[in-house]
Amino acid sequence: FYSTLSHGKFDLISIDECAFLECRNLKNLNLPDSLRIINYASFRECYHIESIYFGTNITIIDQDAFCYINNLKTINLNENNSNYSLIKGNLYSKDGKTLIKYASAKKDKSFVLPDTVEEINGNAFDGAKYLTKITIPASVKIMGPEAFRHCKKLKKVNYYYLFLHLFL
Repeated sequence: FYSTLSHGKFDLISIDECAFLECRNLKNLNLPDSLRIINYASFRECYHIESIYFGTNITIIDQDAFCYINNLKTINLNENNSNYSLIKGNLYSKDGKTLIKYASAKKDKSFVLPDTVEEINGNAFDGAKYLTKITIPASVKIMGPEAFRHCKKLKKVNYYYLFLHLFL
């Protein structure tokens, strides 16, 4: 069996719903530059994925595309991608306003979202193994569904917007 999904000499444009559902031996995804769309639950329950490389032309990543992936250590992105960016190893929209995916198996125990973030995608922190504390800036106005699902060690969330309003 193969534990790596890598592109050959073909132009993959879209990965459809549930295409790799429960492919539990997948460890590394090397997605081609031709890929533009990753649909709903494309890699759902591929528990052992450790690394993902996104190519140049990816434009749409459904918020449920990578749910139930809790061994993700590294996210890499082609530096010429015009839609997404990496900040400290996590995937964001190019403008830094939306956190798309947190690398769930990073060994960091605490995480501070940048002040540029206004939205946390659904499932963004899904399965974050080691995270015990997160700081969310006042700039965040939207938290997608199940953004913190399966964060079993998460004990403390500092959301400064709430804190300021509770004590005024």
